[in-house]
Amino acid sequence: MALSDIKKRKIISIFPTTIIFLLIIYKIFYGYGLEFGILGFVLAWLLYEFHYYRGRADLKTIIIISLILENLNQFYLFMILLGVCGFIYQLVLSKITKYHERNNIPMIPLFFIVYIILWYLIFIF
Repeated sequence: MALSDIKKRKIISIFPTTIIFLLIIYKIFYGYGLEFGILGFVLAWLLYEFHYYRGRADLKTIIIISLILENLNQFYLFMILLGVCGFIYQLVLSKITKYHERNNIPMIPLFFIVYIILWYLIFIF
């Protein structure tokens, strides 16, 4: 999804929707709660309403990562990383590269970066 967002700035909608559906089925089947997915949806919706992220694929990606998280501390860390890395990412891309309009910045690569940093920090601690 990150590569598609960088090259075409377009994500096929069925792909993230299918992943969300499969994660929800997995969590229900194995008895895990869906609370972090719901919290992720609320976070994604608030960020969308404040025009921090623009596309539906951005919303779906936040929900996917939230459904993967296992506890509240990981969710808090995800929110902090998303805010800090998102600010730096948008600043760097708008100042250094060709993305001069805020609406044209591909955000899915940011989520990939945040996901890698998140799991690296979880592994260390």
